[in-house]
Amino acid sequence: MVVQFALAAALTAGGFVAWAHQFTRSSLQIDHPWARPLQGKEGAGAGYLSITNAGGVADRLTGGESRAARAVELRPAPAGPDSPARSDTGHGVEIAPGATVALKPGGTYLEFLGLKATFAQRTEIPVTLHFRRAGAVEITMPVEGRPARASDAAAR
Repeated sequence: MVVQFALAAALTAGGFVAWAHQFTRSSLQIDHPWARPLQGKEGAGAGYLSITNAGGVADRLTGGESRAARAVELRPAPAGPDSPARSDTGHGVEIAPGATVALKPGGTYLEFLGLKATFAQRTEIPVTLHFRRAGAVEITMPVEGRPARASDAAAR
């Protein structure tokens, strides 16, 4: 009992809860959302996460919104040597039943345009994700990792 209390206290120290990196809505589980730090409000921010669909029906991430940016849009994976064209995300990203989709550096990601807040280390960005079936899902994206550089634009 004392060990459980000490563990819970340690996990909630600093104003956050360890399991806050996971959000669930309907049959969707959103794991480890995070945003890359930026210097100031210039440029665009990038956000990453993984989504698992534990249900029996496909869903689709169609976009998002945040009070930290004018717009939040899905951006396709950059073209690579084996794929000359960028993949289309105009209709969103489908999450098939039983599948996990990862938005990650170098692949498809969320782009924050018209920044209204600084993406500084150890801050959290509030985001509402929009899904075709599950609807709006509110999450927070801790800002972590190495800062973005101009040379990272193609690898966002």
